[in-house]
Amino acid sequence: METPLSPLDLMRRTRRLYPHHEAVIDGELRLSYEQFFARCDRWSSALSHQLGVKQGDRVAYIAPNTHAQLESFYAVPQIGAVLVPINYRLTADDFVYITSHSGAKVLCVHPDYVAAVDGVRDQLTTVQHFVVLGPGVDLLINFSLGGRPGLARDDDRAGRVIVLARGRQWTGFVEATPDLDMSRDGCRGRFGDHRVEIRGRGYRVVVDAPAHGVYVDATFRPATVPITARRQAIAPGRHLDWSLTARLAVDAHIELAGETFDLVDAVGYHDHNWGHFAWGDDFTWEWGSVLPSDGGERGLNEWSAPKNPR
Repeated sequence: METPLSPLDLMRRTRRLYPHHEAVIDGELRLSYEQFFARCDRWSSALSHQLGVKQGDRVAYIAPNTHAQLESFYAVPQIGAVLVPINYRLTADDFVYITSHSGAKVLCVHPDYVAAVDGVRDQLTTVQHFVVLGPGVDLLINFSLGGRPGLARDDDRAGRVIVLARGRQWTGFVEATPDLDMSRDGCRGRFGDHRVEIRGRGYRVVVDAPAHGVYVDATFRPATVPITARRQAIAPGRHLDWSLTARLAVDAHIELAGETFDLVDAVGYHDHNWGHFAWGDDFTWEWGSVLPSDGGERGLNEWSAPKNPR
């Protein structure tokens, strides 16, 4: 019996038999087969549900041999679309001819070739969506508000903002501020130059810290139902409220030390706790991040822990 064999068949078999084996090495990025094919699945979903790609549509790529280019060979055909890989060494006029002749609906471009494509963008009349295959970004933002025990007046409260981010390198800051402006309904808060507000079914966060080279303007929309625990008694007269949303869709414009990232429907997470309690008395917890070394003379960067702390 003869059975047709396609890259998708190989993908399914490899994913089943060797999920934890190393599959892709691209610079510092290392992915197992499961991680790699999970990325392909997410990109397939974004192409289909967010960009409207349907069976038979063309998706063109202008990129060298990167993990993003490799993902296209699985993500595009598994939704029935047709991949159009274009040699990145060609001229801008060649990009126009091949993209237009194929009727590509989506054009994905490596950052090195964005300028060339921008110069002929008005000639790419079949393209409905332009996608830049930029580097990923990891971002943690924490807003906290509290005061000394026994004090309830607004002017006795203090706020703190923590940002930890990674583009090509780690950056971030911890900033405490008494300059606060909170709405009575709890739907809007300003912490110095940073703010958070509930908007419709989601919320918006803005972090403006030019001294640290960080700017974030992000909106979050819940993609799962929040899990909420209300008024959990933790001591006489004291209680804790807690809410967690395990998955959110994030649209954001992010600037980190000269790098710029624009996210559409990225994956986010949110948790929130509030109430009346004494932190470190009724209860406490600690969280932290372990950061890799970025090399250099000492093998460290500003955010790395020493290799042999004493």
